[in-house]
Amino acid sequence: MIASDMRRKVALVGLVVYPAVMIAIATANGPGISVDSVSYAAAATSFADTGRFVTYDGTDLTLFPPGLPAFLGVLIATGLSLSTAAVLVNVVAVCVTVAASYFLARQVLVSPGW
Repeated sequence: MIASDMRRKVALVGLVVYPAVMIAIATANGPGISVDSVSYAAAATSFADTGRFVTYDGTDLTLFPPGLPAFLGVLIATGLSLSTAAVLVNVVAVCVTVAASYFLARQVLVSPGW
């Protein structure tokens, strides 16, 4: 029983660490860029500097929810670079998602082996 619990914990740690490492490798040269991410990045930088959500073209951020730019802006205000903050948020998000999925499955499924 104890060996089985230990194997499950080791497997969970592996399942959490693997995508985190993959994100770190994939973003070694910085996070990917899309139109949405540019708007988020500009709003986050603006929020860190002025407390307002302003996009790259000078308009207020109205098409996207402000949660991610606010969180990134707080991280930028603490001294992290935008790319480091974005990668950090991605790594933490994937780790929380994998761990939460495991614990949710443990609650829903009867057999711990599933």
